[in-house]
Amino acid sequence: MIFKGTIVQTKRGAENAIDRYLEIIASDLDEFRNYTLINKTLAAGSSQKDQLDAVTKGQQLGSVDIVNSGVLPRGKVLFGIGRLQMDRIAKNTETSWFSQNGQIN
Repeated sequence: MIFKGTIVQTKRGAENAIDRYLEIIASDLDEFRNYTLINKTLAAGSSQKDQLDAVTKGQQLGSVDIVNSGVLPRGKVLFGIGRLQMDRIAKNTETSWFSQNGQIN
Protein backbone atom coordinates (compact mmCIF):
# COMPACT_ATOMS: atom_id res chain seq x y z
CA MET A 1 0.00 0.00 0.00
CA ILE A 2 1.38 3.40 -0.96
CA PHE A 3 -1.22 5.64 0.67
CA LYS A 4 -4.40 5.23 2.70
CA GLY A 5 -6.66 8.26 2.88
CA THR A 6 -9.32 10.27 1.09
CA ILE A 7 -8.94 11.34 -2.52
CA VAL A 8 -9.78 15.04 -2.65
CA GLN A 9 -9.16 15.79 -6.32
CA THR A 10 -7.86 14.08 -9.46
CA LYS A 11 -6.43 15.59 -12.63
CA ARG A 12 -5.81 13.75 -15.88
CA GLY A 13 -3.59 15.15 -18.57
CA ALA A 14 -1.18 14.49 -21.36
CA GLU A 15 2.42 15.58 -21.65
CA ASN A 16 2.48 14.76 -25.35
CA ALA A 17 0.65 12.47 -27.81
CA ILE A 18 1.93 9.32 -26.10
CA ASP A 19 2.55 10.06 -22.40
CA ARG A 20 -0.44 10.55 -20.13
CA TYR A 21 -0.60 11.14 -16.38
CA LEU A 22 -3.00 11.05 -13.46
CA GLU A 23 -2.38 13.50 -10.60
CA ILE A 24 -4.05 12.60 -7.30
CA ILE A 25 -4.48 15.05 -4.43
CA ALA A 26 -5.27 13.13 -1.25
CA SER A 27 -5.51 13.81 2.46
CA ASP A 28 -4.77 11.74 5.54
CA LEU A 29 -7.67 11.80 8.07
CA ASP A 30 -9.53 14.36 5.95
CA GLU A 31 -12.88 13.25 7.38
CA PHE A 32 -11.74 13.81 10.98
CA ARG A 33 -10.16 17.19 10.19
CA ASN A 34 -13.09 18.64 8.28
CA TYR A 35 -16.32 16.75 8.95
CA THR A 36 -16.22 15.05 12.37
CA LEU A 37 -18.53 16.87 14.76
CA ILE A 38 -17.69 16.63 18.46
CA ASN A 39 -20.62 16.94 20.85
CA LYS A 40 -19.59 15.87 24.37
CA THR A 41 -19.90 17.16 27.93
CA LEU A 42 -17.20 16.43 30.51
CA ALA A 43 -17.74 16.54 34.26
CA ALA A 44 -15.82 18.75 36.68
CA GLY A 45 -12.46 17.27 37.57
CA SER A 46 -11.75 16.02 34.03
CA SER A 47 -8.20 16.35 32.74
CA GLN A 48 -6.80 17.51 29.40
CA LYS A 49 -6.21 13.83 28.62
CA ASP A 50 -9.95 13.19 29.14
CA GLN A 51 -10.69 15.98 26.64
CA LEU A 52 -8.27 14.45 24.15
CA ASP A 53 -9.85 11.02 24.56
CA ALA A 54 -13.35 12.49 24.00
CA VAL A 55 -12.28 14.32 20.83
CA THR A 56 -10.28 11.44 19.32
CA LYS A 57 -12.69 8.64 20.23
CA GLY A 58 -12.67 6.16 17.36
CA GLN A 59 -9.40 7.50 15.90
CA GLN A 60 -6.02 5.81 16.15
CA LEU A 61 -3.60 7.70 18.37
CA GLY A 62 0.13 7.66 17.79
CA SER A 63 2.53 9.20 20.27
CA VAL A 64 0.59 11.36 22.75
CA ASP A 65 2.37 13.39 25.41
CA ILE A 66 0.36 16.07 27.22
CA VAL A 67 2.64 18.39 29.19
CA ASN A 68 0.12 20.65 30.92
CA SER A 69 -2.62 18.23 32.00
CA GLY A 70 -4.36 20.30 34.67
CA VAL A 71 -7.77 19.42 36.09
CA LEU A 72 -10.89 21.34 35.05
CA PRO A 73 -12.54 23.08 38.03
CA ARG A 74 -15.93 23.07 36.24
CA GLY A 75 -17.62 20.96 33.62
CA LYS A 76 -16.64 21.45 29.97
CA VAL A 77 -18.69 21.35 26.78
CA LEU A 78 -16.85 20.13 23.69
CA PHE A 79 -18.70 21.11 20.54
CA GLY A 80 -17.39 21.70 17.04
CA ILE A 81 -15.24 20.25 14.30
CA GLY A 82 -12.56 17.78 15.43
CA ARG A 83 -9.65 19.80 14.02
CA LEU A 84 -10.68 22.94 15.91
CA GLN A 85 -11.10 21.01 19.17
CA MET A 86 -7.63 19.49 18.71
CA ASP A 87 -6.19 22.97 18.04
CA ARG A 88 -7.77 24.25 21.28
CA ILE A 89 -6.43 21.33 23.33
CA ALA A 90 -2.95 21.81 21.81
CA LYS A 91 -3.00 25.53 22.63
CA ASN A 92 -4.09 24.88 26.24
CA THR A 93 -1.43 22.22 26.78
CA GLU A 94 1.36 24.01 24.89
CA THR A 95 1.71 21.12 22.46
CA SER A 96 1.11 20.52 18.76
CA TRP A 97 -0.59 17.78 16.79
CA PHE A 98 -0.48 16.31 13.29
CA SER A 99 -1.81 13.31 11.41
CA GLN A 100 0.45 10.78 9.73
CA ASN A 101 -0.27 7.33 8.34
CA GLY A 102 -3.85 7.35 9.66
CA GLN A 103 -2.83 8.24 13.22
CA ILE A 104 -3.08 11.41 15.28
CA ASN A 105 0.24 12.32 16.91
